[in-house]
Amino acid sequence: MAIIEEEEEELYTTNEQDQKAVSELQKRISKANATNPSDALEAQTSSDWKPAPSVSIDEGQWKYVLISATEPFPTEDGSDECYTAFFVTSKRGANYHQNAAEPYVDLLQSRGYHNIHVSGGGRINLNSEEKSVRIFGFSYGFGLADHSASKRVIERDNRYRGYTITWSNDGY
Repeated sequence: MAIIEEEEEELYTTNEQDQKAVSELQKRISKANATNPSDALEAQTSSDWKPAPSVSIDEGQWKYVLISATEPFPTEDGSDECYTAFFVTSKRGANYHQNAAEPYVDLLQSRGYHNIHVSGGGRINLNSEEKSVRIFGFSYGFGLADHSASKRVIERDNRYRGYTITWSNDGY
């Protein structure tokens, strides 16, 4: 009788190196947030500015983070107030939440967003065939994301219209 070994999913838990990487990313974000937002815009104007997509999730089950950031230009209603946007991002192959967060933080900074904050993370499972998104778990490095807020961000994205989107604070 042959014994068949089941393939186990590699489980990456936060280690000292990841905690240090999260701390360094948070310090970098804090430093950037402390600078004058207009310095980051350089020659960019509101007419050529392109907002970052609010949702960037990869097919399958991956670590994800919820990020908030202030857009670089005031709202069009004539007030000087800038809009705070929320972003949900996962990255295929991200072993740690920091691996999902850093590329998106870089994108936001390059587009002039400021007051960037990674508010937490978890896992997200996108199954396009079943038209479902499942949000759950937490991040050791960034803490528990507000999964209900992540759900609202995804629901507003037309690409996920007709999807069943659920969330839970259970699991890792």
